[in-house]
Amino acid sequence: MALTPVKRTVLKIFFFILFIPGGLFALIFQLNKQGFFNVQQISIELDQDEKVAKNYIAPLLSELSDSLQEYKGESLIDINLRKVFQKLDKLAWIDQVNLSREWPSTLKVKVVAKEVKFLQVVAAGKIRPILQDGKELAEIPLKQAPDVTLLRGEKFQNDRELRKKAIQLLNELPSTGPMSAKNISEVGYDNKNGFWVSLIEKDVQVKMGDDQFALKSARVSQVLDYMESKEFKARVIDANLSQKVLVRLRKDP
Repeated sequence: MALTPVKRTVLKIFFFILFIPGGLFALIFQLNKQGFFNVQQISIELDQDEKVAKNYIAPLLSELSDSLQEYKGESLIDINLRKVFQKLDKLAWIDQVNLSREWPSTLKVKVVAKEVKFLQVVAAGKIRPILQDGKELAEIPLKQAPDVTLLRGEKFQNDRELRKKAIQLLNELPSTGPMSAKNISEVGYDNKNGFWVSLIEKDVQVKMGDDQFALKSARVSQVLDYMESKEFKARVIDANLSQKVLVRLRKDP
């Protein structure tokens, strides 16, 4: 019995659906066996808009690249991206990581670095970056340091909660004006007065206490604006009072 044209067309489609994918799978399997999909390149990209100091981030990216060299030569098809992710997610300085395959032989890695909030002075010529979550990184030389506020005092070295409180202080400062974070050179702490900050341009120490940092910084900003209009120069400003700010003026001209 002869097949109608319609039946012949349906039969051809059936064989196409049945055998073509199988042939394609066999081809991919054979190419994979021959090493066609082996990882030859690992592409690492810093995926964030904000500027990250090159002198700080470059060594970290270099170390990351070195740690991923073990995956070179491994099949891009067979590579376990979950395990690679878990490896990178353990690195303290990485905030986010995204992995993808770029066929036929490239492993793509995109990372977002955690923000460095402070530089903690630990030894002559050595500092330790403090991240946005209060974690410490390994010591780095001064030439590698990003341009951020110094964290001064041994109390911070073994107290992550105190470091996190210092970060809270920095985050509660106004975005603009004389008390903005960019105008703070150092943050310190003592048991009597709590936190204190030093201003870069005005060479003034401001006592901030242990709480209400946003309210206190707003009061200090008003005082600084007033003093500038009157050409007064302060040595110490004590904002750690209930409803007022105490100013100690400089005696030198």
